[in-house]
Amino acid sequence: MLFLGGSATLEPLGERCEAGDLSGLVVRRLPPGIRSRYSPGAAIAAIPDWEERIAAAAILAERQDLHLLCGMPSWLLILFERVGRARQLAGRPVRDLRDCWPNLRMLIHGGVSFAPYRRVFEEWMGVALDRVEVYPASEGFVGVQTEPSGGLTLMLDYGIFYEFVPVEDLGRDRPRRHTVADVEVGRAYAIALSTPAGLWSYLLGDTVRVTAHHPLRLEITGRTRHFVNAFGENVIVEEVERALVEACRRADAHVVEFTVVAPRYPSPDDARGGHDWLVDSTSRRARRTSSSALWTERSWG
Repeated sequence: MLFLGGSATLEPLGERCEAGDLSGLVVRRLPPGIRSRYSPGAAIAAIPDWEERIAAAAILAERQDLHLLCGMPSWLLILFERVGRARQLAGRPVRDLRDCWPNLRMLIHGGVSFAPYRRVFEEWMGVALDRVEVYPASEGFVGVQTEPSGGLTLMLDYGIFYEFVPVEDLGRDRPRRHTVADVEVGRAYAIALSTPAGLWSYLLGDTVRVTAHHPLRLEITGRTRHFVNAFGENVIVEEVERALVEACRRADAHVVEFTVVAPRYPSPDDARGGHDWLVDSTSRRARRTSSSALWTERSWG
């Protein structure tokens, strides 16, 4: 099982206290039954430099019989590129990663929406893997996908008390707070939590939409601070990702990574304005070859 996370190296933080990446801390505390099956192993996981760590993990993983992958989609795609390059240089090019990992069956992912990366993952894997989405945060483990249809089941028995703030109330002096008994299906909320660790009504910074009750399920729609509202368009992350997926469908392209760089304000030549995107993409005709491009898109009314 390959778990591609942060560095497992800890740094001193005051007297008798150390700090590090959450995913790295998890690696240091794996149960014995998993520890012997874990890749890339403690030594590689402890490499502090990201470029060195991903390079070492790719060299090792290329020779292993992986059955399960776990990590952020954007990070895993970098690993795939490194593994494919290593096989190419060794004179053993791969059609897809089944040539390298014939027994790979499962992908566990979280951190970002999978939708923009779905097609390029299937291109690399040759098949659609079974997937499980998770919602881990430094403050607590919030949710996990329990149904094939999707949606994250809220973990209510981990010692965390949840409150949901309607996104339109963010920034108000007295925002409304709803418990799990009061949330409405289809409505967007920001999550606040209180934990035994001492956090009290702490805003995670994520926005979610409730999709079902009994059990309570939700989907992540973005971040409370990640939106573009330069001239009243109020574009949120969910809408950006939906637009990107549709653009890729029309252009027959796959996205490696992307960001909305900045708004483009209305001018005498373009009264509507728009957004500038920086997109690292591949096409089916140029598979495995990344090409960065600056996309300029009109904003939707």
